[in-house]
Amino acid sequence: MNERTHWRKIVESDYLAGADLDDGQGNHPAIVVTIANAKQEMVMDPGTKKQESCLILKFQEAKYKPMICNATNAKAISKATGSEYIQDWAGKKITIGTERVKAFGELWDALRVRPITPKPAADAPVQSAPVCADCKQEIQAHEGASGAAIAAATQKKYNRPLCMDCAAKAKQAAEEQANAN
Repeated sequence: MNERTHWRKIVESDYLAGADLDDGQGNHPAIVVTIANAKQEMVMDPGTKKQESCLILKFQEAKYKPMICNATNAKAISKATGSEYIQDWAGKKITIGTERVKAFGELWDALRVRPITPKPAADAPVQSAPVCADCKQEIQAHEGASGAAIAAATQKKYNRPLCMDCAAKAKQAAEEQANAN
């Protein structure tokens, strides 16, 4: 069967939609994505041309557009990530599929986050969370930066991976040493 193009892929949108998961044969396979950050942004409603505040998810995988996250999907992400706080979602993987829903008198393929943590592929290397060299605690995501990104940045700056608290202490110690000289 020849691959076909869903009309929603032609009528461009800045945000991920159910049609973006269409494989050209009417199927909507689920995708696994890594949340880069989640934050509140103003979005223009194309129907009313008014700005509205929305929760927007951006993904580390560049091929996927950002996603407007409704309450149903936010609850599912909370379950999948183990946290109700959007700052904790950075670096977490989620599975997004579609579900037929009735809206505005019609059936649509709505995006739905599965409320389970995706299982890594059998051949995927096991990745452990980075650990702070000073306090030995797991380096947590902070303000949209993943723990791995923070570890890499602090490794470059302080020659060791540090959590945000220990990085602040290292910065203060470096400033005190510079002032003493």
